[in-house]
Amino acid sequence: MGTSGLAASQSAYAVTRATTSAGSPPSGIERAHWSSGRRLSRVGYGPQTLAGLIVALDALPTPQDRLKALLAGWVGQREVTARYGCPTGTLASELDKRDDGPDQALANVMRVLLDWAEQQFRALGRTADARELAVALIASYQGISLLTNTFRDPELMTVEGARLERWIDSLAP
Repeated sequence: MGTSGLAASQSAYAVTRATTSAGSPPSGIERAHWSSGRRLSRVGYGPQTLAGLIVALDALPTPQDRLKALLAGWVGQREVTARYGCPTGTLASELDKRDDGPDQALANVMRVLLDWAEQQFRALGRTADARELAVALIASYQGISLLTNTFRDPELMTVEGARLERWIDSLAP
């Protein structure tokens, strides 16, 4: 990652880090309760924090830089992920068990991230499979978050982040 990419990663990391700046989220079902409603944006990607993250990422010069900065933000949170898992993924999993609407609100937030990633892959020239690539990226992050948390091993996320960076580089023209 070049100097501009590193600075952008740090900027995106700062925005991503702001999502958990309210302190460490509680564990288990308390986290789902603590994260619901107005506090959703303080843990994981709420509409406001995701919008801020996207603004920071969109300031980067290339889609490759933007995707890699997103990864850097996720990897930068590896210690929190090892302890608590992905707040958004965990909350989505818990809310999906309900039928009273919050599950769709979170799905809409995650859809924004997925749509943004798809736009980045399109900008890389991958028009035919941009959506599939975006799903693969988000799914890979969710999967490594689960493993990082399960094994309490932040290095797993570091290794997967490096692999995903190489993957993104391989897709660039």
